[in-house]
This record gives sequence, structure tokens and C-alpha cells, in this order.
Amino acid sequence: MSSSHSKKRKRGDDKEKPEYVKIVVDKSTPSGPAPVLATFPSVDPPSDLKFNQYYLPDRRKPDASVQDRPNFIFAETDKVQFTSSNHDQGQTDKGYFSQYVVGVYNKRTKTLTLPSAPTPLHIVAHEVTALKNLDPIQSRTSAETQRLQAKNALGEAFGTKKAKSAIRAMERDKIDVSSMQGVASHLQSSIEAATSSLPTQEEAVAIADSNRPIPPVNMDAKTPSEAYPLDSIIPPAEFKSLSISNILNASSQEERLTYFPMNRGEWIQTKLTSIFKSSKPRKTNVKILLYISILWSFKLMAFKVHDKSILQERLSGVPYQVIDGLVSRFTESRRGSSGFEVTPHMEIKLLNYLFALCLRLDDFSTQINTLAADLHMSASKYVHLHSISSAVH
Repeated sequence: MSSSHSKKRKRGDDKEKPEYVKIVVDKSTPSGPAPVLATFPSVDPPSDLKFNQYYLPDRRKPDASVQDRPNFIFAETDKVQFTSSNHDQGQTDKGYFSQYVVGVYNKRTKTLTLPSAPTPLHIVAHEVTALKNLDPIQSRTSAETQRLQAKNALGEAFGTKKAKSAIRAMERDKIDVSSMQGVASHLQSSIEAATSSLPTQEEAVAIADSNRPIPPVNMDAKTPSEAYPLDSIIPPAEFKSLSISNILNASSQEERLTYFPMNRGEWIQTKLTSIFKSSKPRKTNVKILLYISILWSFKLMAFKVHDKSILQERLSGVPYQVIDGLVSRFTESRRGSSGFEVTPHMEIKLLNYLFALCLRLDDFSTQINTLAADLHMSASKYVHLHSISSAVH
């Protein structure tokens, strides 16, 4: 029995050994112009066309070498000019990080020689020599006009009745721009005259602020008390007309409360007690509390009473000047009648004036739950109204 021996080929015997290439960087200074790369996106130049390279002065780096200056290549034929821009020059700070290097490979020594500096890339654009000195808009308009005239001539000669009618309608609707030149100044004068009565930006802001349902705000305020000055909440004439002699001369808390139109609230009673703890209560605080009581009572009555004379009878003891001011500031005229009403917007305005006065007496730290309960509203609604006037401190 004969036996045959076969030798298995080991894996990897057929693989060629890798060839290594030695890379050398040439750091010598070139004696002449360095080579450049150029790309022609639209029109390829003739193969025998010669390009010249020009270097421009660098204003940012006056001492820069010639190789580092901005440069471009240029060539022209009888019909076309080719001009480039150096795409790499100054682009590394604008997000362009691609650079190119042209090297020389020696097959014998398996050496790749690369220059120390990258090879600049030029993007070459072309321009027709005959159109170089023409305005691009004028040339385009002229070409379009000639094309349209030729089209209309063909339509008039060979078109249908419908096509001819459309051509004539288009000619009638054509606008002569030259005839409109004298109208431009007239239109501008008309616009200026029509807009002269419009408010300035400052006036528009003042009008918007006056319509907001809050007291006038002092934007230069440095303390909470300066944000809403007392004179901006209670007119000085109304404040002066308030009489508090009966309140000051009363012998007890119960007697003092009889002079307040609204005296059932816990907040008013507590605040009155606090003011008269001093042997010499501040008259300003007494007047503010009295005005709060009047404003509070006015809010309750104005929803039911829409006549000023009836309101005066209900609020006996309150000066007419104060009632007249409250009606003018916190009500609107009813449609179809001579009466007034407290609209939702005016109710918010009245409450914000009331809150501003309460904050002043509470030294800008009000008990939310107490005042909200007296006004028969939830604490969340109370805080929301405060946020409108930016009065929460």
C-alpha cells in the first residue's frame, strides 16, 4: 500500500511583504515661486494657457514673507479671463481646516518628499471679456427685453386671437419706471405727513404704562416705598380732603371703627389697633387706612350702584371730591346710559391700588391669608394680582 504525503500550505505564505515608504520633509527655502493647486468649477482653460501668480501686500502682517502673502493666479484668452482666489489664505480661523500638500515620490529610493508648508489651493472663476465692463443688471435687463420683444413679434404675426389679446393686455399693463421717478418724492412726503402724528417711542411707552392696571411706577426707585409714591396712588387734593379729627378724638377702638366705611375686615381692625398703640399715632397712616376703607367699600357698592348721587348717599361722610375721583379712575361709562360700572379690568386696577396702600402700612410685608380672606378671594388669586403690579416683596 503506497502512501502519499501532502504538505499543507501555511496561512499567510501568499501574502506579500509590506513595502514601507520613507517620508522626508524638505525644509529648504524655495528659490522661485512655489507650486499651487487650482480647481476650475465651471470652465476648463486651454491646456497651453499659461497662468501668472501675483502676490498682494498683507495689511495685517506687513513683515510677512512673499510666500505667506495673499496671492492669486491670472490668465486670459481672447474671449475669457481666468482669475483665482487663494482658498486657504486666512481661512483657518473661519472653520476651514482642509489643506493640501504636493509631494514628490522617488520609486527607486521609495522616498516621498513633502514641502514644509502646505500647497495653496486656488479656486478659479471665469469671466467673458466682452461683458466685463457691462453692468450685469443692465445687460440682463436688455437681454430679457430683446427676448420679450421677439416673442411678442412672433405672437402678433402667428399667434391666435387669444394670444394676441394677451400680448396687448400685457403692453397696456406695463409700467414705465421712468415716469414714476417724479412720484417718489411726492409719496415720501405723503408718508411723512401721515406718520407725523404718530407717537414717539417714549410717548408710546408712556401711553402703554398709563393703561396698565397698576399705579404709576417710579422706575428710578431705590427702596420699596419709592416704587409707588403715595401721591401716585392717592391724589394730594383727595388726601387733603380726608378728615380724621373724629377718629383721633375717639375714646375706644369701637368708636373709631364707626368712622370707617368698611370696618368688618380683620386686617383693618388689626391695623387700626396697631396704629393707636402709640400715644401719638401718625396722622398719615390714619388717613391711608381711612382711604383703604373707602376704596374697599367703594369696590363693594359700585357693583350694585351705578349712579354717583346714590353712591354719595351710601358713602355718607366721604368727601364728594374723593367719590368723584374714584368714579373717574376705577369705572367706565355704561353703554346706552349715563351711569358707570366697574369692569373686570377696572376691578383689577382698584385692587392693585388697594394692595399698594396695604403694603405701605404693613411695611411691605403683608399677611396674605388675612387680607385675602377679608376680600373673599383665594390666596392664589391674591398672589396673582400682586404679580401683575410687581408689588410682592
